[in-house]
Amino acid sequence: MGKIKVLFICRGNSVRSQMAEAILRNYGREQFDVASAGITPAPVHRFTKYVLEQHNIDHSDLRPQNVLEFKDKNIDYIIVLSEVAWYSLPDFKGSPKKLKWFIDDPIGVRGSDEMVEQAFEMTFKKIESKIESYFNI
Repeated sequence: MGKIKVLFICRGNSVRSQMAEAILRNYGREQFDVASAGITPAPVHRFTKYVLEQHNIDHSDLRPQNVLEFKDKNIDYIIVLSEVAWYSLPDFKGSPKKLKWFIDDPIGVRGSDEMVEQAFEMTFKKIESKIESYFNI
């Protein structure tokens, strides 16, 4: 049996979906084929990279991708991390299982770098917890 194909989607593919992709890839490399995409892709945020580095998770191959790149691919799970993305999803090939994991976007947090970093860390922890409990890893 092949790897389970998982696609994480959010609005910009710069924070939440990128974190989710990196976390699941790190924990389940042997079991999962993981990607992420956005409705309106933007560059990977510097605090996304920073928080992943703090957890010793490789982010070197992360890049923003458009969700339309995946609509004709076989995917087992589509996990949507933002409401905007949920209501903007294209139709996908086959019948992937679609999950709503709406998590607040830390990109809107204003303040010192320390405050923003804390918001990104909280987002990381929420995503990590969801992945660990759902996929039992």
